[in-house]
Amino acid sequence: MTEDSNGKSKMLLMGLDNAGKTSIVLSLKGHTNLMEFRGVEPTKKIEINEVLMENKKWIIWDFGGQKRYRDEYLEELRNKNRNYFQNTDKIMYVIDVRDKKRYGVALDYLDSIVRLLEDQDRVLDFSVFLHKYDPGIEEINEFKTPVIQEELVKKIKDIIPPNFVKKFFKTSIYTVFSKAFFKSPSES
Repeated sequence: MTEDSNGKSKMLLMGLDNAGKTSIVLSLKGHTNLMEFRGVEPTKKIEINEVLMENKKWIIWDFGGQKRYRDEYLEELRNKNRNYFQNTDKIMYVIDVRDKKRYGVALDYLDSIVRLLEDQDRVLDFSVFLHKYDPGIEEINEFKTPVIQEELVKKIKDIIPPNFVKKFFKTSIYTVFSKAFFKSPSES
């Protein structure tokens, strides 16, 4: 794991719009009042947050997930105008499990990110959050674990190369985020 000169580690928080990325940041910052999540606005461009977790400071780059921003990030990376991956330790990729109609779009975006990493000879750890996995969701047939495994997890595993560390988490705003999300492979 790399740290900047201030002992901080960098994480990119990526995924489609409305996946719940900003709500995850609020949770990581210790917000527990569900009313605080009601007025969350879509992230415009990139918002940078600092979170202290397990006595370690993380700089979390929350990437707005609207199509125009996704296209812009990918174009900047392709043309080497910006290198968001520089000094990055981990990518937290968030997929809204309830948004089945956009699984294909979410997987395509993930695939584009992975291909750009490979083009730069970068290998990063991935924490994949199957988000909005709220209590009781598995009672709905289309969201039972075998369905999610087949429709989503298997496809994600096919996209992320074997030499990348990948961990999967079922999360919701009710999740108490733990240090497991932030451990490096040697710590897990």
